Amino acid sequence: MDNGGEHPSHPSEPPTVPTAFQPSADWSQDITAVATSVYDQIFAQVYDNLIQAFGAEVQRLKDSNVSIGAAYTAVSADYSALEQRIDSVMSLAARSTGSGRGPRPAAPEKCDGGTQSSAE
Repeated sequence: MDNGGEHPSHPSEPPTVPTAFQPSADWSQDITAVATSVYDQIFAQVYDNLIQAFGAEVQRLKDSNVSIGAAYTAVSADYSALEQRIDSVMSLAARSTGSGRGPRPAAPEKCDGGTQSSAE
């Protein structure tokens, strides 16, 4: 049963350096020379293509990183401004009297003659 933590075993490790061209032992010297030349040309072209492709990808990632950094800076500035506005509002609310809806109404005058109930 696969528990998800195990990786499949590879039949061999990937090469870390390119393998040199190995011509067949029964080839003539002329065929070996031509095959080696073609192999070297193909290897050089593939190598150049990989360098160009990965170079372009690295540049794209760098450009994306700059864009993400600029967006983060803008969002951070907006957040800081919002935080300052919230702090300002909270400070005003803490200094105000009552519920923050303006001045408190004047206390009602006492009724004469006992017309108000004692529950009020």
